[in-house]
Amino acid sequence: MNKLNSEFVGKIVKKKLDMVRNKASKFWGVEFWRLEVALENNKKIKEILVWKDFLQNLNIWTDIESNDLIDKRYIFTTHKKSGASKSYRLINWKELNNHGSN
Repeated sequence: MNKLNSEFVGKIVKKKLDMVRNKASKFWGVEFWRLEVALENNKKIKEILVWKDFLQNLNIWTDIESNDLIDKRYIFTTHKKSGASKSYRLINWKELNNHGSN
């Protein structure tokens, strides 16, 4: 795994669709999800960002839109952008059953 990639276990508490509003950004107007998370193995991280272009599995975007994800447990594979202090981007996830494994 890339040294900037991390795996976290936890649940999605809330989601919010957002958009890049900075007109100077090359990503201006691009939509992304803000997932408020409760992680079991890192209590400091409260949010994971989801950008469609960074997902390894595009079904994740559809799953987030469907609303059937709150209170399910996941292993979140994320990428922390070099130099970014608090920004974790979702790359992939794996849903866990209630006992923590598949």
